[in-house]
Amino acid sequence: MTQTYELWDTDSRNMVAEFASRAEALIALHDAIQAHGRRVVETLALSTEDGDGGGEVIARGAGLVTLIEQEGAKSPPSATGVR
Repeated sequence: MTQTYELWDTDSRNMVAEFASRAEALIALHDAIQAHGRRVVETLALSTEDGDGGGEVIARGAGLVTLIEQEGAKSPPSATGVR
């Protein structure tokens, strides 16, 4: 089982990105906030997917913004990039 991290638009209910690690997702979201402001991620949710249909929501909306601000800048860069 490979766990992935999925970014969902909560308005359209579409997955907008998939990441190999939590750190990679938070870095990408942190960069998006730096470039475009907090509003760019306020309608998004970050969740896990375990490959067997299981997973959980890590954070969404304002909670996701807070998580990104707390952890996103501290996460080490990943060499894999967005899939």
